[in-house]
Amino acid sequence: MPFRTSPAGTPMWSVISMLITGGANHTALDRLRPAAAWHRRRNLAEATRDRTPLR
Repeated sequence: MPFRTSPAGTPMWSVISMLITGGANHTALDRLRPAAAWHRRRNLAEATRDRTPLR
C-alpha cells in the first residue's frame, strides 16, 4: 500500500535506514545521496533473492 510519498511496492528507504543504523540515521539510504546508490541496489538485489544483507 502507498505510504506518504512512497508509492505501493517501493522500498521505504528511510525506515530501512533506521533499521540498519539502529535508529541513528534515517537518510543513510536516501535517494538524494549518491553514495547510497550502491547500497540501495544491493539491498534490492538481496531482497529479490529473499536474503537480507547484514551491511
